[in-house]
Amino acid sequence: MTLPALTLVLPLAISFYTFHCLSYTLDIYRRELKSARSLSDFSLYLLLFPHQIAGPIVRASKLIPQITEPRKVTAEDWQSGLFLIFWGLFKKMVVADNLAPKADRVFALAEASAGEVMVAVVAFCFQIYADFSGYTDIARGTARLLGFHFDLNFKFPYWATDPQDFWRRWHISLSQWLRDYLYVSLGGNRGGRWATYRNLMLTMIIGGLWHGAAWNFVLWGAYHGLLLCLHRFYQKHIQSAYPVLENWHRSLLGHGVAMAIMFVFTLYGWLLFRATSLDQVVAFTSSFLGIDGWAAMPIFRGLASQSIYILPMLGMEFWMLRRQQSELVFQSSWANGLLYFLLVAATTILGAYGSDQFIYFNF
Repeated sequence: MTLPALTLVLPLAISFYTFHCLSYTLDIYRRELKSARSLSDFSLYLLLFPHQIAGPIVRASKLIPQITEPRKVTAEDWQSGLFLIFWGLFKKMVVADNLAPKADRVFALAEASAGEVMVAVVAFCFQIYADFSGYTDIARGTARLLGFHFDLNFKFPYWATDPQDFWRRWHISLSQWLRDYLYVSLGGNRGGRWATYRNLMLTMIIGGLWHGAAWNFVLWGAYHGLLLCLHRFYQKHIQSAYPVLENWHRSLLGHGVAMAIMFVFTLYGWLLFRATSLDQVVAFTSSFLGIDGWAAMPIFRGLASQSIYILPMLGMEFWMLRRQQSELVFQSSWANGLLYFLLVAATTILGAYGSDQFIYFNF
């Protein structure tokens, strides 16, 4: 099932570079930003190498003042920068690159059993997260060593409890860009319920289409738009009407259940994103919803073989969540040095050495 018209839809240069240009231009047009004082300041904002190829999308209002004002790289900057670089390399080389073959093997097939689809989607789920957040951490860490501070781009997204929470945690700079320059420009929530739903759907479909001229990206965007609409309806018309639901969502058990449900929804979204064709989407969805192919032992072995890479990353994230930090930086230089050593050693021993580029270099 091929629809070749989509190969002609997107213009050239739809990339992070374009996002930076558009946000700068639109902010000046809206009188929310004054233009850069010189061409060199603007050029450095646009071409600063850590964020140029795959983000994060840094607003001119945040970066240009750092360019024009004197910068001072502190010991804390070095500690944070080194942690982010080593942690990003660990996520890329140990987690993402070891999981990639497990996902690629199944997504190269036209059909697969339910168990194979599940194992492959879980592998890709953590592959794309570790790959992209790993790149972002390296970019943020490199910028920190140069005296620049980029905002957090991933805030433990698989710990999200609902679709809105997910997009507050996943690729934060893109979701905020889509919100401020697409959703708000379309009218946001100012035109009533149905206009809000329309604006949410359009924003997410366009966001999906930005990833590539393929129908699976349109489906992925529409799917997340639908989740956002349904969640908004649930919050405003069901949850708010029944205090027992409010109390349930505040409880520890309710929080855990909501997180598990959102993770399942996220998994199916990644199936849509990773699929190579609409035929594969249909075939894999049919397998996933069927009662055959759910052999317990192959699924257990497949997930267990992935856990050696996934669980250390989740353990570190849980530690950071408990410390209410997005970076592990200690007061003791010895503790920081030990952490750097462990990350480098683990990456050296467990890392996959190949030519796999970062996933978001494609977008």
